[in-house]
Amino acid sequence: MREVRIKLVTREPIVDYSISKPNDAITLMKTIIGDMADEYFAAVFLNTKNEPMDFIIAGIGNPDQSRIVPSTVLKGALLQNSTKVMLFHNHPTGDVKPSNSDLASTQRFVVAARLMDIEILDHVIVSDKKHFSFAEHELMDVTDLEYIQTLKELSSMSVEEFNKKYSLSAADTYYQDVEVDNAIKQE
Repeated sequence: MREVRIKLVTREPIVDYSISKPNDAITLMKTIIGDMADEYFAAVFLNTKNEPMDFIIAGIGNPDQSRIVPSTVLKGALLQNSTKVMLFHNHPTGDVKPSNSDLASTQRFVVAARLMDIEILDHVIVSDKKHFSFAEHELMDVTDLEYIQTLKELSSMSVEEFNKKYSLSAADTYYQDVEVDNAIKQE
């Protein structure tokens, strides 16, 4: 068996641009990915004062979509010790209106990040001239916060704690299954 090591490697800055607030990050991302012919997905990692520190290009797609999974971005946030992230992607057409896929992926990112105590501050779609901020349009809220909290709670429980809290035993689940089967047969 081999040992896996994860290490943050710091390179020379790609861009010599002063970033001190989230709007600076929007301007930077317009410059870097706004006019690309393919769709690029990037993330900016922020410190506790909401000042952007670093960014990554997390995915490159084709002219009309970029598939990216939250783990790619969240790995970077963990390596940076960042608890706040801004997401960016470009629309090569110049139309920054979000698609249904953009809305769904934003919610997926927010849910995954919350499970890791990371906050997604915004998801911004950029072109070379315009941008669309999900936060400004109040599209960053995930409706099922109770579900997220329950998942967090369950992930930290031992099997014994789970069984005790929910009073489950093998006999309980057997009788519940029998009751369900009987109810179905009566219908």
